Order: sequence, then C-alpha cells, then structure tokens
Amino acid sequence: MELSEKRNIAGRMIRCIRKNSSLTLQELAKKSGLSFQHLSDVEKGAKSSNEETIQKIMKMLGKPFYPDETILDEVSLCFDTLLKAYVDGDHEQRREQMIKLSENERWEYSYAYPTVWLARFMASGLEVKDYDYQLCEEHCLMLFDVFNDLQKSVFLLIRGICLYCDFHRYQEAKKDFEQSISYAPDHVLSGFTYNQLGLMYEYEYDLVKAYDMQLRAKEIMSRNYCFNRVLFVENSIGRIMAQQKRYDEMKECLLNVVNKSKLLKNGEEICDTAYFNLAYYSLFARKYDDVLLYAQRLINQGKMVARCSYLLAWAYMEMKDLKTSMQYYQLLVTKNRHDQADVDAYEKCLKYIYTGKENSYYKTLQSFAKKSKERGVLQDCVHALEYLIEYCEKHNMYKEGFKYQRELLNIIEKNG
Repeated sequence: MELSEKRNIAGRMIRCIRKNSSLTLQELAKKSGLSFQHLSDVEKGAKSSNEETIQKIMKMLGKPFYPDETILDEVSLCFDTLLKAYVDGDHEQRREQMIKLSENERWEYSYAYPTVWLARFMASGLEVKDYDYQLCEEHCLMLFDVFNDLQKSVFLLIRGICLYCDFHRYQEAKKDFEQSISYAPDHVLSGFTYNQLGLMYEYEYDLVKAYDMQLRAKEIMSRNYCFNRVLFVENSIGRIMAQQKRYDEMKECLLNVVNKSKLLKNGEEICDTAYFNLAYYSLFARKYDDVLLYAQRLINQGKMVARCSYLLAWAYMEMKDLKTSMQYYQLLVTKNRHDQADVDAYEKCLKYIYTGKENSYYKTLQSFAKKSKERGVLQDCVHALEYLIEYCEKHNMYKEGFKYQRELLNIIEKNG
C-alpha cells in the first residue's frame, strides 16, 4: 500500500472515530497536543503523519492502532470469500465471513478500517447482525473516497437493495445499482446487480429493459460459473416471459430451472420459486391444470402455503367450483401473515365474491391498482387492471372499462 493511501485511510479512520465519539476537532487537538490545523490536515490525508503520531491520536480517542500491513492480506482474503459466498447465495458462509470481518479489533483499527466498516454495513443492511444501519451508512459515506472501486460497487449495491426493499425509494435504488455497475463492470458482482436492476424494471413493468438486464446478468453469471445464481436469473426471465404473454416459453424455461436445480446441493429454494412462478402465471393464462399441479405440490410440502392457497382458491372460483375454492380460502385465512399486499387484496376479493358483495370486490381492485401504482409496483397494478376490465365487461360498464383499458395501454406503451 502506498504512503498516500495509508495517510488517507488513517485520516478518515481518525475522523470517523472522532465524530462517533462526539468530539470536535478543537477538543481532540487539545487532548492530543496537536494544533487544530495539523489535526485537520491529518484527517484530510493532506499531512504526512508517522505511525507514532497516528497511535498518539488514536490513544487520545481510546483506541489502539495496528499498522501491520499483513492485516491487509488477511482482511482481503476474508472479504473475497465473503463476496463469493454472497454471489453464490451461500448464506451460512456469508454470515460467517461478515461476523469474522466485523468483530476483529486488530483488523478494525488498522489500514483495513474501511473494509471492516463496509462489512458491518453489509451485515446491517442484510440483517445478518444487529448493527445500526444509519451509523454504518454514515461511516461508509465518510470512507467512500478511500474505498477501492470494488468496495464502492459493493456499498452502492447493498444501499440500493435497502433503498429498494426496506424504504421503497425505487429511483434512488436504481441510481445506486447503475453506479455500482460502473465501478466494477467486469466483476461477477455486476451480474448480481444487473439482476437487481432487472427486478426493478419488472416491477415498473418495463419488460423490455427487465429482460435485457436479466440476459446481461445471466451472461456474467454463466461466465463466472455461478450456477446457482444463473438459475435465480432464469426464474426472473421466465416471469418476464409470462408477463409478455409468452406462456409456453415461460413454462419451458421454468421447468428447465426445476430440473437443473434438483442437481444442485442447495437448489431447493430455486426449485420452489420456479414451481410458484409456474402456478402464479398459469393462473393469468387460465391454464388451470398447471395452477393446481404446481400450487398443490408446494402446499403438500408446507411451502408458500398462503400464496398457493390464494392461487388455488382463485383458480377453483374461476372454474365455478366454489366449494373447493372456499376450502382453500379458509386455509388462506389461517395462514396469511398479512405481510404481502397482493395476497391481502385478493383475500378480500375472494371474501366479497363468496358473499355476493360485487361492489366491494370492485372497490378493492380499484384500491389495489391505485396503491400498486403509487408504490411503483406496476406489475401488480397491471394484474388488477386486467381483472377490473373483465369486471366492467361482465357488468356492461363500458365507460369505466374503457378507462381501465386506456390506463393499461398507457403502462404497456410507456414501457415498450
């Protein structure tokens, strides 16, 4: 590591610890015996300081300092193992490496300080360890300039995932994903990031871009022999095919995922997701035999019971078998944890269908379509609009039906 890089990292480390200790520069200067300007230059990396000075400042902050450069090799190896586990979907190894990186004092108070805090940020964002997410983010932002390009890419990817999944700030998340790729375009991690971007475009019903992102993800993952992740991506590709009404291609793609996943050591989750996608999109294709086959398979295994119960209840309702439909509805009511907006909405719709409250059914669909659009999940909005159009046709509500058709057409045209 070059002297200038050491100087920059040491300065940022001191600044982060000082701010975390709620000390001003003036207060630390007084405690350390250094001038305010000298200390300010050290924090900015503009002043060459020997290790003795750094240790003196760190001691004033109540922390040790380990200048041994062999630590960097140890941390680098651990961080590479962490990224490989992350890309491979090996959650146990990922957790082990995050904790190993995050809880080693010798590693933290060294020139590996930025890597340790990046690992903590990952652990907080992915809920592997109970770290303060905001504190970890603030530290990483102060350290961002001394991150290498791969570390910048990782930080932006994890922050994008949190913005997307936890805070529903979709446009900010998309920007982070795009910047993440720009910092490490040739790294296998960019394949994972393309996958995340594809998911975002899919939720926005920009199916052309979503499909392109997933193809890029698949190419990068395949090139790096990440076979588990390739199948996750192929699951996404199958979903997009279904939304483009390419149902036969969707079925072929997802059954291929099922067959390949059975050959993998940890392929069960991938297989289950493929079965669910087959059941879910077969419902919209009115391919009821496939809905019954794949949804029942998952229920028999005790997996995704609430979601599969809703699919089966809806399928049997459309098949005019209300007795069986209501049996699955009761299972849905029992198993629904009310943590998924679409399941909650369609549970209400089923209840109103059974009780003959057609106007309430109509209003529930209206509300769900509106809220889905507001949340930016146009995929759910499109499905609700399709049911609203069918309802309007059935009840001769031509004006309202035309409005929903136009709204649906606008979404499709806008997104290619």
